[in-house]
Amino acid sequence: MISLGQLDSSSRSAATGLQIMTSDFLQRPSSAHIHTVVYRSHGVIDNGGGGGTTRAAGTSYLIKNRNHPSYADPRFGIFSVEAS
Repeated sequence: MISLGQLDSSSRSAATGLQIMTSDFLQRPSSAHIHTVVYRSHGVIDNGGGGGTTRAAGTSYLIKNRNHPSYADPRFGIFSVEAS
């Protein structure tokens, strides 16, 4: 997952198959309602959060849909990259 995020996918000749297929999927007019596609690796479950919450910590790779009306909306920052 980490290597996917580090690859330059601005050129189809340099992109991986996963990046190309996801990009093609998001370019379809019928996919305009999808804001972000996330690919996750297996995570470590943490039940120690307050308020009875459970979370998984692990690597993920996301691709935002530039055709979504809220693509640049800062409220969707929950989908941003977080490193810990």
